[in-house]
Parts: sequence; structure tokens; C-alpha cells
Amino acid sequence: MLTINPQGLNLTEDQASRLDAEFFRSSPLEYFVPRIEQLLLAGDQEPDHDGEAMQSFRRRLGLPREDPDPLETSDSGRGRQRAVDAVSVRHHAAETLLRLLYALAVAAPREGDATSVWVAIADSPMSMKDVAEAVAERLNADEPPSFPELFLPIGVPVTENLQSALDVAVAWTNHAIGLLTRDELAVNTGFNKVKHGLSVSTRDDVRVEFMRAPVPAGDGTIPLSAFESSVPLFDRPLLTFVYRPTRRAHLETASLRVDVETTLVEAWMISVVAGAVFAVAGRRRFPESEDVAAFPLLPIGPTPDQLLGSSVLGIRTPITEPTISGRESGVFFHGSFQPVQFDFENVTSAVITEG
Repeated sequence: MLTINPQGLNLTEDQASRLDAEFFRSSPLEYFVPRIEQLLLAGDQEPDHDGEAMQSFRRRLGLPREDPDPLETSDSGRGRQRAVDAVSVRHHAAETLLRLLYALAVAAPREGDATSVWVAIADSPMSMKDVAEAVAERLNADEPPSFPELFLPIGVPVTENLQSALDVAVAWTNHAIGLLTRDELAVNTGFNKVKHGLSVSTRDDVRVEFMRAPVPAGDGTIPLSAFESSVPLFDRPLLTFVYRPTRRAHLETASLRVDVETTLVEAWMISVVAGAVFAVAGRRRFPESEDVAAFPLLPIGPTPDQLLGSSVLGIRTPITEPTISGRESGVFFHGSFQPVQFDFENVTSAVITEG
């Protein structure tokens, strides 16, 4: 617990120092790595409801052992929860990195206040898009602090490997900015729909394939062999949400394809960048302290392009007549967009058969 005696309307140097000393005792990595670990382990392990924590939970509910398990759910439900949480942890990491960069490179204390990194984060704009755009503009400007100054360990020569790590960190910072600002697929809107009221649908029973060869028609069946040359588009859990591109615009729906392990790699890479920036800031603030977070080991890959390649990210379709040009239906790949037209007048259904 932190108790600070108020000394007036403005933040004093001593108060700011005490706040930041507390803040820099932690680390973003200490939060994100266990979350990522738990989601990965949840995909490999059967849930154990006989452990002490589970029994303590039941006792607090007042449930006898013979009563039904209140946490009983399906493997499908657990898998869909992992997909939602993977998206959440990725975006949480992106927000953490960019609010930290905003505090260090953009923010200025209120008039009369001493400088505090923790307060600068607390006072940062509500809109993540505003934060991300301000960070992008500031780091692209030719004036200090530069990204290398914020990211690289203090007093360490820049070796070839360290330069590679810096290049990778820049790529992941730009990726984090894109996650929070690009609205063509409205990925950040989807995260907000999860965060604010869970107004999303998550499915793991939908598969969409692009058929390269003509599909036999006439008897209501499709032979399994017709899929030998097909290209899977949506073969992972789908996170679907409804939104308006702008406040007075038409309604759209978007579905994000969530490859859980890939999404968690994104989260880990972004969180490592945040951890490095955090450690450097803590060391600059308290150069003699032994309590600030340690500088993490830096990966020299993969970059976002190496990880994602040309993978499918999601699909966007209008629900009501578009009021904004260029918002047609289509599939988003990493780095490209493919418009799609739906022939609603000639929808057919068929049963897949052997053959």
C-alpha cells in the first residue's frame, strides 16, 4: 500500500519520486508472461477441479462435494475463451507499450507539477487511437528522445545482434500502433467490444474454404475430393462483432480469425518491447536503485511480417447500406485486402459426402 501526505494542489518532486519508485518496482513482463503461459498451458492440459484452490472456491460458495461442479464447461467453451483472451492480452500489451511511450516521449506534466512517469500514464488521453497517433508522430520526428534512446540498455555498445533486436522492436512497435489505429478491419473495435460488455460472438464450428475447382451441383452433395485443391480461409475460432465505422455511419459486422498461438506470440513480442522500455525508463529515473525491473533478453525475431506472412486476419461485411465509400465486403490478409461479393440470390446448401 502506498500512502503519501498531500502537500498542496501540485505534485512535488518528493511525491513524484515516491510514486515512480513504487511504479518501477514492477514490470509489464511480470504481468503478461504468466497470462500468456496460462493460455498456452490451458490448450495442453485437462482442467483439474480437485485441487485445493478449486475446493476452496467451492467452500466459499457453500457447496458440498456431492453437488454439481459449478465450473463444468465444454472443451469448445474453453477453446473459445482462449481465443477471446488471446486477442485481449495482445491488445492489452499494445496499449501498455504505447501508453508507456506516450508518457516518456509525448506527455508533459501539468503546470506546477513535478514529472512522474506513473502520473503521465494515468493522465494520458482516454482514446487509444489518440495515444497511438501521438506516439507515432513523436517518434517519427527528428528530435529526442528517439526510440533507440527509450529502448536500448544504457551504456551498452550497439552490437550487430542488438541492432537486430532494435529493428525487430521498431517493427513490433509499429505493429502495436497499427492494431490500435487501423480501422479497415476494426480490430481495436473488436477488443473494445470484448472489454466493454463482451458484446461479441465466438465460434469454433465455422470453416470457409476457397474452392479452386467447380463444385458439382444438382443432387445436394459435395464429394470430399472437391476440397483436395481448396484453400482454407477461416479454419480457426472466429470472434465476431457488430459496430459502426463512425458514430452516424452504417452497421457492419467483422469476424477476426484467431490463431491462438500466433496471437500469443504477437502479445509476447510486444510485451518484451514494453518490458525493455520500462526497464530503461526505470534505470534512468533511479540509476542507483536495486529495485527497478531488470532489462529483458531481447529477441532478434520474428518480425510481424515473418510471423504472419500472408495469413487471413478476418472478414468485414456491411449489415445496412454503406454510407461510407470503400467499405465493401472483403477478406483481410496480413498486408492485403480482397473484395468479396456475396450472391444472396443463389445461396445453396449441400452435404459433404465420401468420394
